[in-house]
Amino acid sequence: MENTELVILPTDEDAAAAENVQSLYQQHMVHLQKLMFDGDPTEALAQMDTGEHRLCSASWTYDDVGYSCRTCGLDPSRAICVPCFQNGNHTGHDCSLVLACDSYCDCGDVTAWKHDGFCSKHDGTRDIKPLQDKLANSMRPVLVELFKCWKNKLESNKYVNELTAAILEMLLLLCNIESLQSFIAMNIMSSAGLIEILIKSEMLLKKDIVKELLHLLMKLIMVDGSFKYVFAREFLNYYPSVVKESIKKGNDRRLMPMLYNFSRALFVDPSITRRLVEEENVLGILFTCVEDLFVASAGDNGRLQSTMWEDFGEITMHIFEDIEVVIKNVTVPLRDLSRTWLRILSFVQEMHPIKRQVGTHAEEETDNMEVPRSMSYHISNINSLFVGGAFDICCSTLSYECVKAIDICLGFYNPASGKLTDPIESQSRMHLLASSDLRLLSLSEWPNIACEVGLDEISIHLPLHRFFSVVLQNVLRKCQLSRSDVFGHLLKGCYTNGFSAFLMEHPLRARVFSAQFGAGMWGKNDDIARIYFDWYLNPHWLEGLESDLFLLQFCAAFAPADLYVKRILERFELSEYLSLHLEKSSEYEPDLVREMLMLLVQIVKERQFCGLTTSQILKREIIYKLAVEDMTRNKLIESIPKHYSQSDNFEKNLDMVAIYSGPSDWKEVCVNYFIVF
Repeated sequence: MENTELVILPTDEDAAAAENVQSLYQQHMVHLQKLMFDGDPTEALAQMDTGEHRLCSASWTYDDVGYSCRTCGLDPSRAICVPCFQNGNHTGHDCSLVLACDSYCDCGDVTAWKHDGFCSKHDGTRDIKPLQDKLANSMRPVLVELFKCWKNKLESNKYVNELTAAILEMLLLLCNIESLQSFIAMNIMSSAGLIEILIKSEMLLKKDIVKELLHLLMKLIMVDGSFKYVFAREFLNYYPSVVKESIKKGNDRRLMPMLYNFSRALFVDPSITRRLVEEENVLGILFTCVEDLFVASAGDNGRLQSTMWEDFGEITMHIFEDIEVVIKNVTVPLRDLSRTWLRILSFVQEMHPIKRQVGTHAEEETDNMEVPRSMSYHISNINSLFVGGAFDICCSTLSYECVKAIDICLGFYNPASGKLTDPIESQSRMHLLASSDLRLLSLSEWPNIACEVGLDEISIHLPLHRFFSVVLQNVLRKCQLSRSDVFGHLLKGCYTNGFSAFLMEHPLRARVFSAQFGAGMWGKNDDIARIYFDWYLNPHWLEGLESDLFLLQFCAAFAPADLYVKRILERFELSEYLSLHLEKSSEYEPDLVREMLMLLVQIVKERQFCGLTTSQILKREIIYKLAVEDMTRNKLIESIPKHYSQSDNFEKNLDMVAIYSGPSDWKEVCVNYFIVF
């Protein structure tokens, strides 16, 4: 090996004696090119360059802009450069200008962009002509030895930045020719262990050199499918080590660009993702990464702490995005993922609780509040995909496991005081999840649960309840269940009284919090209370209002009517309202009464399972919204629950029940109205 290194590269002694080490390596790269091309490489490359390319793969910097086309892009994150957009045909497409951040043009990539959206210079399907045998035989031995020496240098960590910079400069030059690009990919793939060490080398190399390495690897995975899969396997093995490194350091400050640049490019390709699911258990790896981050961020009560958003917010969001991309692209077998997912949700359950301030005004940092909102959005999407057909799943089994997870997260119930206190620690949760016994939801008597919303801690983060709501709705859409079937088969082990009383408790508290804030009872709190209020009323945030209302309706169907209504009166602090005393108990009473009556009307009236089709429900929602006020199309979409507003028949149903008036129409109306002569 030492003799080979002496031929291919300068010795360490020569490098130590050189005034400019990188220049020394660059000179050797020039000699190697002459050796590979048997003469002047510039002339040979000019003859090979036909000007035709399958892919653009132009690299962008933070100062560049590109175009996103939702009509042509196979993923919302995909974009093309300005020249490719101008040379393509996107007339009538849903396009927007985007700011590029260390990315690459996707024009010509059939895994990222529809063929009709390619520009005139990049067709994406043209076969790459292989190298002539004479040139291939001349280049192969040089590249084999060079890659072998490169790997050894990276492992020994000697002059790695100077050597890597020189090699990358040469390889990127050669990769301007697609036939050479494919040939280089095959030789890197054939060099044992090189791909693995190149992925890990981002921890050793300088930032500018890492950027060039990412550019080279991106070119190679886009041009060669075999290289892309081999690279994806090594990348997936590297993925958990980035998470462990972040946990070890206590934050994700030093972001690993390899993770952020390649996961979306790899997972968005269905052919690659399908093999990773079947052969490498990619979702199991991603779920474990999230769970490891949550374990490191959770407090003694098993809930995520607010410091998590600052320490691990960005990497957590990235993993959730990867999970969503994977399960959108392929049908995933369930295996043991449901329990892992429920454990993940249990960390988020009731996280970051707040209390109503009754003294001086309180202030709390809100800089990182976008992280929990984004996480809730991704959790909501994954919940829907879990139950909506992406998984080969038994809903009866999933229903029971979800109920058991909720039962554990409720904590301990003290019948004497009526309090739910002391959430179960993480380790105990794992043990209880593995058991088959229920604790609270199996109580046969209606429990007297004591709580004053606001004075006791309240959290609107209830992903387990919302997941269970999605599961129940899916079951009811597919199956005709009698009352005995629900608790005899679907929710075996639960009793109507304990189940209804405990399951309705937290969704009801969230609804009461919304009513109290709207009435002005949380005026002395910081901005977090206002942010939570806005989130909860937003129909696109975790579908909180709709999911909670469905659970309250479900519990109302099985709970004793008088006890159910009494519980609602207690939570709204209106137990004395029906006593017919004329004096008001507080200045907030009228607003609370209005919200309580509105809730009761919704529980009785708003039925998703009343025989209406999706189109009929969508028409009803549109009429309800437009009856209150005129809206623009975008505002109307934002006000309607996501799974209705994204329906394929939205535009058709909108045209059937509403009339669009343009700005010119309104101008004429206003003129006729105000000019009386």
